[in-house]
Amino acid sequence: MARGLSLPLACARETRAGSPRTPADWDAALKHHPDFLAALQRAKAEFVEAALDRLAEDDNPSHLRWLLERRYADLFGKATTPPVQINQAIVGLPDDLLKRARDYARALITPPEIAIEKTNTH
Repeated sequence: MARGLSLPLACARETRAGSPRTPADWDAALKHHPDFLAALQRAKAEFVEAALDRLAEDDNPSHLRWLLERRYADLFGKATTPPVQINQAIVGLPDDLLKRARDYARALITPPEIAIEKTNTH
């Protein structure tokens, strides 16, 4: 698990009497040996430290970068921003009020020198 295997895959690698271990076996082992979790965290930290050393030295670190971004997304994942969608519907307003509101909004975003030129040309 320290090198990026998920818990189910790491358990599947370990066998006992010919049958693979399960995540439930891991949970039971943690109840009896809480020091296992500290050992796992230490091993993960050692892996990440070694990976960062290799990233600093490697000419093509994309494979390590990929692993770190996915397995340790909380530390190395790419920040994502959810898309924003705004839907507005204006119902029941008179057309002249909407036109005046649009004209007012345009006047707010139009630089003053352009607004002056427009009024002088008409």
